Amino acid sequence: MSDYSELKRLAEAAKDDPNSPHIPCQVAFQRMASPEVVIELIMDLERHQRMLLAACMDMGAIGSALDADMNSDGEELLSMVVDLKAQNKRLRGFLSDISKTSGDKGAVMGARQLLKEFGQ
Repeated sequence: MSDYSELKRLAEAAKDDPNSPHIPCQVAFQRMASPEVVIELIMDLERHQRMLLAACMDMGAIGSALDADMNSDGEELLSMVVDLKAQNKRLRGFLSDISKTSGDKGAVMGARQLLKEFGQ
């Protein structure tokens, strides 16, 4: 069950009328909130918590590798990644130019090897 809108609607209605288990909204909510549904909700919550924790740990590892301020928001990390991509593009262009135009055979071979390692 991934669409909990009906369960939520029934829960809201039952919350507004909590006094009698015989009120139609209470009956409908109790019928829909079966143990299986509650277990599935808990499993979804636990799965999302694990995914969030993993994402936070990955962001922390990336931030640490980039020597980012760990108290800043994701914008700083995003800015660093954009800068690194731009530097990478400039470096590839520089190596490509060296591999085509340099008269130094060693420089040409080194540049071509680096381009191969970059996957270009």
